[in-house]
This record gives sequence, C-alpha cells and structure tokens, in this order.
Amino acid sequence: MHFIKLAVGAVLLTAALGSPEKILVGHAVEILSGDAFALEVENKRYKVRLEEVDAPEPGQPFGKQAFDYLDELIRHRAIRVDVSFVDKDGWHVGRAVLAGGRVVNEEVIAQGYGWHYRATPDPDERLTTLEQHAFAHSLGLWMQEEPIPPWEHRREKVIPDAPWSQAEMDYDRVLHYGIIGDPQSRTYQWPACRGYSRAARIRKPVLFQTRKQAEEMGYRPAPQCPS
Repeated sequence: MHFIKLAVGAVLLTAALGSPEKILVGHAVEILSGDAFALEVENKRYKVRLEEVDAPEPGQPFGKQAFDYLDELIRHRAIRVDVSFVDKDGWHVGRAVLAGGRVVNEEVIAQGYGWHYRATPDPDERLTTLEQHAFAHSLGLWMQEEPIPPWEHRREKVIPDAPWSQAEMDYDRVLHYGIIGDPQSRTYQWPACRGYSRAARIRKPVLFQTRKQAEEMGYRPAPQCPS
C-alpha cells in the first residue's frame, strides 16, 4: 500500500508540473483487447497499450482467448504502468506491472497469447526468450501451424506516411511505416525514398518508430529521401 501511495504521488506531481505522466498507478477497469486495457487513476481513465506485445486481433484465431486471459490476469487489480510514450490516438504505451511484481507484458508473451512486437530499435531480449519458449512448447496461439501475426492481419493496401514524432504515430502501424536505419552508413530511409526496395539488403537493419527517433539516435536521411 505504501508503494502504491508513493507512485500515485509521483503521478500527481508530474500532472501538477504539466508534463506527461511517466508512471500511472491505478486499477484495470476494462479490457479493450488482448494487449490493451483501461486504467482508472484518481477517477480518470487512461488507455493503456502493452509495449512490445501484439495480441491476436478480434476475429483472428486466439483473439478471444487472448482477451479472456488478460481479463483474468488484471481486471480490477492494482497496476503500475511505466509509460514510454503516448501515441497520436492517446494510447499510453508502456510496461504494466501487477502489485505483486508480475510484468503483464511478459505474462502475455510467456503464455502464448501474443507476439513479441519488435517495433523498437532495441527489442527486449527477455520477451524474445519468452516467445521462443512459448513457441517451443506450442503454448496458446503457437499450437497453430501457421499463425498470422496481427500486424499482417491489419496491414493496409496503401503504405501510411512515415510520422515525424510519436505524437503523430499510431503504435499499431509502426511496422507499416517502414522506417529503416543502416548502422554502417548511419542513414535511414522510409518507403517514400527512391530505391527503398534496396533497404531489404541492409545488414542488421534498425527499425525506428518515427523519423525524429532515428535522428535523435544519430541517423540522417539517406540522400535519395525527400527533404
């Protein structure tokens, strides 16, 4: 209880200073999908999206099972969310931790109710390990012969414009934006760049969520990219 009071105090302090909340502590009051829920903090609701987790979409195999698993795991329970960022649709993307210390992101992957969504320049290696274990033991969605990742299920025919900042980004579309960095040349490109198809030949490419993120990490637009 003491921990929760301290964390709530941190939320109120950041709110008072006018900066985005980095820590949210409250109760999960509604499950929105297999990787998202509504968190109530001091009578205010926040939409939370589990970072680096992508659960099957409604209508996909194991979509309902993923929803039900998250519902059983967290609904009405105290949760701390370490927020990494807020996307354009107001989703607070981050790491959710139950009062006892269990990390919700890890639990979903470990039980086979979501993919490791490697939509970041530096994917979490623990999630990779948990996904591999779930796959090896045919847990959850991995009992299927050829499961279709949710990002492929929702892929659009028209490639969306690459966002400049996280405030312009839809977290579910990161892999569709296709912002790729070349660690050797320290340049990055996106589908609007001429000859983008050659990006597939980049050795150990780095995936960025936004163009601003690429530049903050020391990359510059490739010469063939629009200014």
